[in-house]
Amino acid sequence: AFAPILRRLTKSRIITHLHTDTINPEETLAKEWLENMDEVWPISEYIKKRVLSVKNDIGTEVVMNGVNLSHFDSVFAIERGKIGFSTNDFVLVYFGRIIPEKGVEEVIQSMLKLMSCEHIKLLVIGSSFYDDTDRVDPFVEKIRSMSHPLKDRILFTGYVPYSQIPAYLKTCDVAILPSLCEEAFGLSMLEAMACGIPVISTNAGGI
Repeated sequence: AFAPILRRLTKSRIITHLHTDTINPEETLAKEWLENMDEVWPISEYIKKRVLSVKNDIGTEVVMNGVNLSHFDSVFAIERGKIGFSTNDFVLVYFGRIIPEKGVEEVIQSMLKLMSCEHIKLLVIGSSFYDDTDRVDPFVEKIRSMSHPLKDRILFTGYVPYSQIPAYLKTCDVAILPSLCEEAFGLSMLEAMACGIPVISTNAGGI
């Protein structure tokens, strides 16, 4: 939305590195924004297609997100005993925001269907927002309540600082990232793979 303002102030080229699905046919101002840009560098082919569906002649170049592999290589896994799991457990992990569109509720529903598989555990890392603010969230309360029958097999960590995420991931066997929304990219997938663990995900957006 700054592009039209910048265009009035400068003759320089204006390039947008686009991380979200904000320029699309559903946005009434999208065409005006694009008419005031020279190029858009989206982070995935999905976002590129969304941009071109508004203005098919604008220059685009996909510039994907990345992660610093050294951040993940230099960290040791948390001992499972410290978080209530054992070496014989098969540990699934969801990490990200605890919001409906990320598919967290569906993960809990899947765990409830595995009641008889006592060795399968679930680690849920994250909060409803990007910080450790203690906020009352009805959705978080809902999934915690759903998890009660499996209270010994599902661990909610709450917010975890980014620097500590690799240590948690490395103690798990499989990451589950079942987004219901059309993800712009899905950086969590790269972070899981950087820790050497496989990913179960949905075919959504940039994923």
